[in-house]
Amino acid sequence: MRTIQTSFDQKNTRRAIRCAYRSFARRHARWADSLFDEYFLTDRATHLLGDPGSVDPWALADAWSRQFHAWDEASREHAIASVVPVAADFLAFYRAELEAQNTLSRHPSGLFGWRKRFDTSAHVGSKLGECR
Repeated sequence: MRTIQTSFDQKNTRRAIRCAYRSFARRHARWADSLFDEYFLTDRATHLLGDPGSVDPWALADAWSRQFHAWDEASREHAIASVVPVAADFLAFYRAELEAQNTLSRHPSGLFGWRKRFDTSAHVGSKLGECR
């Protein structure tokens, strides 16, 4: 059961990242073109986004800045400062997406309650209009 739940959580996390990224990229096209992109979020930043309540915008901005190895420390700190508000905006989209998924997946517990939640949540993307 734990493996199923872990797989389910990872799938929901990736779905929420993808959906939040689509909204984010429409608002922040310049940053989406500056490697604050879906690859960064689903590959390099996934470990940060696994617990959405504990990740802060600075940590996400710091992870983004570490993609650029040629920066000196002062340039990196300046870049982080400019990305923090953008990272905060992405996190707002991400948390809203997770909440939407959680709201749609809630069902009363019962003998097969976990199965209903699992089956229903697998279709959350289609219920949300494939990420709005």
